[in-house]
Amino acid sequence: GGREAVRGFYEDDIPGARRVLFTLEDRIFLNWPSPDVVDFGFTLFADVGRMWAGEVPYGTNSGWRGSAGFGLRMGFPASTRAVGRIDLAFPINDPVARGPVFRVTLIELLGIGSGFTDHQLQKALRNPVGPDLFLTPMR
Repeated sequence: GGREAVRGFYEDDIPGARRVLFTLEDRIFLNWPSPDVVDFGFTLFADVGRMWAGEVPYGTNSGWRGSAGFGLRMGFPASTRAVGRIDLAFPINDPVARGPVFRVTLIELLGIGSGFTDHQLQKALRNPVGPDLFLTPMR
C-alpha cells in the first residue's frame, strides 16, 4: 500500500520483501487556469498488486489486492515532471482494508524526495537485529 503501490491501502498494511504491481492511470490535462505557468488536471486510476513475505520479519503473502480512485494533479512550472498529487483511493472487495484512503503528496513537486526509491520496500528490507547485539565479547 501507499503512494507508490496499491493506493487504496496504507503504507504499513501489507509488509513484505517482494511485490508485483500493475497500475492503469489516465491523466486528463485541463488547459486552465494558466497553461504557460502551471499544469493542472485530474486522473482516474486502478492499481492491482500482491506482496510476498520473503525474509522480512512479519512479512505476509498478501494475495492479489486492488484499488481504484481519482485525483488531482498539479505540475509547477508547466511541462515539469515534478507533480503534486491529491488522491482518493477505494480498496476493491477486500475485508482487511480500512476504508478509502485520502492522500496528499507534495514530495515530487517540492523536489525533496528521491524519485526512484520505494520507501515501503526499503523499510521492509532493513537488516534485522542479530543476536550478537546482545552478547558481550569474550576476553
